[in-house]
Amino acid sequence: MTVHDAYDNFPVWSPDGTRIAFLSARHRELEAEAFARPHLYTMSANGSEVRRLSDGLEFVINHSPQWSPDGERLAFVAVGRTGAIFAQNLYTVRADGTDLRRLGPAISEPSWSPDGQRLAFAQPEATTVALVTIAPNGTDVRRVTTIERWKPDWYSRGPLYAWIESVAWSPAGTHILVRPDDEHSAMVAGVDVPGRTDVGLVRWDAGLGTPGEGPFHGIRAADWSPDGARLVLVGPTHVVTVAANGGPLRGVAQWHESAESWQPLNVSQELAPADVTGCTFGTAVPDPDANPGLVTDCATLLEVQQALADGAALNGDIYRPISQWVGISLGGTPLRVNVVWLERPRHAPNRVPLPTLSGLHRPLPSALGRLSQLRVLNLTANQLTGPIPAELRELSNLQELNLDSNHLSGQIPPELGRLSGLVNLWLSSNQLSGSIPQELGQLRNLSSLSLNDNQLTGPIPAELGQIESLGSLNLSGNQLTGCIPAALTRLEPNDTDVDDLGLPFCEPAA
Repeated sequence: MTVHDAYDNFPVWSPDGTRIAFLSARHRELEAEAFARPHLYTMSANGSEVRRLSDGLEFVINHSPQWSPDGERLAFVAVGRTGAIFAQNLYTVRADGTDLRRLGPAISEPSWSPDGQRLAFAQPEATTVALVTIAPNGTDVRRVTTIERWKPDWYSRGPLYAWIESVAWSPAGTHILVRPDDEHSAMVAGVDVPGRTDVGLVRWDAGLGTPGEGPFHGIRAADWSPDGARLVLVGPTHVVTVAANGGPLRGVAQWHESAESWQPLNVSQELAPADVTGCTFGTAVPDPDANPGLVTDCATLLEVQQALADGAALNGDIYRPISQWVGISLGGTPLRVNVVWLERPRHAPNRVPLPTLSGLHRPLPSALGRLSQLRVLNLTANQLTGPIPAELRELSNLQELNLDSNHLSGQIPPELGRLSGLVNLWLSSNQLSGSIPQELGQLRNLSSLSLNDNQLTGPIPAELGQIESLGSLNLSGNQLTGCIPAALTRLEPNDTDVDDLGLPFCEPAA
């Protein structure tokens, strides 16, 4: 299409596909200016009929030129000069190079509304930058909202040199996507109500990762889906989509340094897109394609943390490997989360306190039941409230459940009797009420059971005496009635509190 020494950049097809608009510095003789000071050109689809459209201007800013929907005009940002004064403005010009019009100061790539009746762009003001729209003839300027984040160039004062990359009108013409520089958040602003501010923010927070490390350190490109429902965002290492009004990010592709190429993220079909959030990006879960189960565990832990995290010393996020998250251990092949240990030592003056959920007074999240390979769940002394979720019955591999010293209430879920691999069940020092479920007698591998210091009532189920592996039992500090199953007499005195219950032993069956 082009063969010469100068740069040719930012090609854009005309709506009818017959011509291509692009920027070129072919008119420059100095190599140093071959890219920095281009002009606007068009050519036919076969490379012939090259036209220069920006005569009379100093140079065109390096943004993609924008065709009007009918293909009649092009909008672009350029620098012009009046005497010794240089100014950066938004211009439009007919596709044949005639009727060049200056519309006003601009510091971003413009965007045509779907009906071609208006242009959106970022305009400098005295102390800030505004998102504005304007009619193609330069009349009827409307201020949509303030773009609060702008960064003056090091040699300048004022917003003229703010780095607003682009604006993009939604397909329905109701909203505008603003993409600032790599260090700030993208913003979706409504334009149907004059002065309406952002209706959704897509956070791309530079503080959560350092350049070259965090997968979200800066948006390099952004655009709308054809139906306007979602945005696609390109970062240094990932391509994601997000709902236009905000919400969880969905990974689409990841940059692989070893292959020096973009690769799709093949998330298992059984995983709901919202459930994988940012866990598919390759940082929290290093190889998400090979570890779909760990991706699910990652998303589950983030959900649990969100339910508990106000003030908690937890550090789980999609920018840190899950193996480095507080209280989390991995195991198995392929890797899965098998330990969640967030115990706060109650009487350990010589120990460094572990990070804790203490003081939250939050319910125990039922989402924990989705950690299907969990072997140990220890949330001792974290002031958790509410009932024990019946969903914990899904933890079929669980060997230890320790919820001691919280403020849990309600009945002990009989569904815990399904945890056939459970060895230790510790629920002491809570506010549990009701009777002890006889279903706990199905825990044939149970070695230690602590239900002391609750508000349990009723008899001790005879089924507990049938657990041959049971070696330690603590039921004191409740209001139990009836008699103690005779089979529990086999327990050593040091391993049981049955003598402190004030109850007789049941008569052996004849």
